[in-house]
Amino acid sequence: MLLGNGEPAADGVGFIDQPFGIADNFGGARMFLDAEARITCAGSTGAPDRAVMMQGQRAGTFPQAHFSKSTHHVKDEVVRRCAALMEQKINMPPSMDLLAAEVGISARQLDRRFNQAMGQSPSRYFRSMRLSYARWRLTHTKDRIAEIAADAGFSDSTHFHREFRKSYGTSPSLYRQSSNAV
Repeated sequence: MLLGNGEPAADGVGFIDQPFGIADNFGGARMFLDAEARITCAGSTGAPDRAVMMQGQRAGTFPQAHFSKSTHHVKDEVVRRCAALMEQKINMPPSMDLLAAEVGISARQLDRRFNQAMGQSPSRYFRSMRLSYARWRLTHTKDRIAEIAADAGFSDSTHFHREFRKSYGTSPSLYRQSSNAV
């Protein structure tokens, strides 16, 4: 296994640099870790991003998109952790009870703290993030809208269309056409 600098890893775990020839180093932060038979990365879009890069469908220098609003101004560490967990699970939305349990508080406490820190409920914040992800996919991929809806965690295309129109004032297909998508 080779590290990003081409040096062999002593423990058999290293960052991918070969055989794909794709730079996985974005601003000093490596996105993908190759642990022999497994490739791992943070976030729910990391694995599809790697697959697209390996297939040559886009350059390795194209950064991984982030869909959460910045939380650097949020003082509540639990809310920041929840926002990060939401982004990591963007395609498989957990229940708010499960999300709250992951950070060690009740769903009611999560709701109160989120409203206080972000001015909206955790479910509204998460829906906004998922819609942002879907909007990005509409303009950067040629994937079918039904596939994008499912990958963004919507139960069906109708629900996705309704929420997308409510947020952006147009349908996903018209948005894609007007944005000069890929």
